[in-house]
Amino acid sequence: MIVRSDALIINLIIFFALVQIYVVFFNYQNGPLLGAIATFIYLIMVLVSVATLKVKRWNNLIFYILILYTLYLTFLNFNNSYDFFRSIFVTPYLFLAYSFPFTIVFFNGNSLKKIHNSISIMNLIFIIITFLKFSDLINNRVEFVQKWENLLIFIGMSNFFSLLFIEDLAKRQKILSIIVYFLGILVSLYLARRGSVLTHIVFIPLFLINLYLYYKKNIKMYIYVFIMTIISLVIYSFFWDKISINFIERLSEDSRSMILDDFFNDMSLSDYIFGKGIGGIYKISSINMFDGSYRNIVEAGYLNILLYGGLNLLLLLIFINLFILLKSMGKEKLYPYLFYIIFIDIQGFYAGVYFFSLSFLIFWYCIYVCVRFKEGVK
Repeated sequence: MIVRSDALIINLIIFFALVQIYVVFFNYQNGPLLGAIATFIYLIMVLVSVATLKVKRWNNLIFYILILYTLYLTFLNFNNSYDFFRSIFVTPYLFLAYSFPFTIVFFNGNSLKKIHNSISIMNLIFIIITFLKFSDLINNRVEFVQKWENLLIFIGMSNFFSLLFIEDLAKRQKILSIIVYFLGILVSLYLARRGSVLTHIVFIPLFLINLYLYYKKNIKMYIYVFIMTIISLVIYSFFWDKISINFIERLSEDSRSMILDDFFNDMSLSDYIFGKGIGGIYKISSINMFDGSYRNIVEAGYLNILLYGGLNLLLLLIFINLFILLKSMGKEKLYPYLFYIIFIDIQGFYAGVYFFSLSFLIFWYCIYVCVRFKEGVK
């Protein structure tokens, strides 16, 4: 059935991502309308998943509790207005970002190949847009920063998953994945995006450990990594003088502490426990230009979860992640999935805000695979 199609879910998310990028980079005026259409179809599928989810085992029950609590948080600040529905159900870091547990019923044994093919398409788009907008990158660095963040979030981040399966990819897919990784870290260094650079660096040890555990009999993989390291050093040697000036200056900047202080000051004990609901806000008072205004996002994944769902939601998500990690350790076939889960979890400390993107759909796909593998379904 089309309403139970993993391919449709993946394609809707890709379409939504492309609309977001096209609006940001090319000022496409009809983007919001197209995004809303994709969102509407996706939400129908979410409703189907809730209606068909069967509580047969305790781990299904945990997902069911998570889904019900997410729905509760979604309508906690309900008001019967167009702005409420437009904000909650179209903004990519609100309900849409927390709806992925609803989609676990759509995955099946053939989903992995579809995901890798989709990532390859996204990687190609990532490379094309980066080179099409290369002059903006060089000449309008400050203005390009936010565009680059969107490109990474909606298009580039899913590539990390394919890299964990690099030896299983087709040659074309390997080349695209490698180009996107090094292009990503190079541009992030040039734009002095500390979080993006850290994300690329955090991935390296996870990638190498995965190589050892998952491809331990494949000697050529180590040669492959060595060659790519040499290539990256050569590339960076040509650009380092320009890159280092911007990045080193940014290292000493403190762009978040005042906003975080405002966040903590505005949270009551009840807010810490139950959250303020998805789309919940906190007051900005420490930055003069924003004094008296409100924000509904914190640029750190776990704090953002705390804002929306409190410790209840945060601990529920932590419990699911810990259970998956502990029960799946020692199962060699699951290592790429486990390392991707760990990779996303680590980002939650310094960035990693949940977004309606392919990378976070894959995160929940990895959890699905680990759960199903535990049940004996490979």
